[in-house]
Amino acid sequence: MRRVWSCVTALVISSTGCKPTPETINFREAPPGRLFSTDALALPELVVHAANGEAISPTPTIDFSADPPGVLLVQGRDLVALRSGEAVLRATVRGTSVSTSHSVKVTLVDQVKVRCKNDPCGVELGSSLELSVEALSGGKPIEDIKAVWSSLPTGKLKLTGPGMFLAASAGLATVQASVGQAKGQLEVAISPPLDALRIACPEPNLKDSKKVGERECHTKQAQQISLSAVATGGGSPVYGAKVEWVSDDPSVAFVNPEGLLRGLAVGRTTVSAKSGKVSTSLEVFVDKGCLGKPTYGVVQVLRNGEYEYYDLVCTDSAPGHCIEAHPEMELDAALEFCCCQFGER
Repeated sequence: MRRVWSCVTALVISSTGCKPTPETINFREAPPGRLFSTDALALPELVVHAANGEAISPTPTIDFSADPPGVLLVQGRDLVALRSGEAVLRATVRGTSVSTSHSVKVTLVDQVKVRCKNDPCGVELGSSLELSVEALSGGKPIEDIKAVWSSLPTGKLKLTGPGMFLAASAGLATVQASVGQAKGQLEVAISPPLDALRIACPEPNLKDSKKVGERECHTKQAQQISLSAVATGGGSPVYGAKVEWVSDDPSVAFVNPEGLLRGLAVGRTTVSAKSGKVSTSLEVFVDKGCLGKPTYGVVQVLRNGEYEYYDLVCTDSAPGHCIEAHPEMELDAALEFCCCQFGER
């Protein structure tokens, strides 16, 4: 008996013979769930399977649509974002009801800002520079943004990774970060190797020295001042130099890693700043200041009808019993007036 083969449920008869009937459709790779720009994006590829699980080849014609209209637009073989919002991209095998869909959130970036740890932004020749990008949509920051980085003129900064550059030539360079059509720029100064440091004392704390033509840096007990290290290379400013701070006698004055110095006891100490192999120092004089000695260890401040308690912090300011006189004032303002209440100048 001759065996007769016929098309079954998974197949249909056409003029060209038996063709598999599409049963399922799937994306070969998951399309992006978020879009940040109006740049055209190629429509994703799909695979269509028959009932027996085999992929149908060649792939049947697939029609794409986006809903609701106005957020995404299917234009030829491209997908274009029109405005911020949420939409569903649907793919359907032509002539059938076999389809699949994918949700897409569109957040169009309208502003890009390039951030640097130092202001102004600079890097020493031969060193690495790390920058970050902030992308905004309608004034609101967007997380997990991938920017396209570049710099001009070519050769001054070499891109080594996302937001990472190597300073290859001294001078000024402009770094640009792009997210779709939105772009942000930042000027970067590339300095020669650091060869000199100078410690700058705030102007109000400078006093004439006994040495003609020189000035001294003075502070008081319990007073804080901010020292800064001025770095230069070949006479030009060096930005972003990492500086280590040390006080020879921290019992007289203590300096933290950011150069914030606090006077503790009357006397003199030497504060040093070091960056790499380059260092410098400055003599700091601590004069008698306000040392509050409260009979109790805390102050109370009335806020929103409730008392809050804080350790008494002394500052160099005019005496006054402000905690009792002005219980509703902000804590910082209150402490600024009441420090010397219990001590001597």
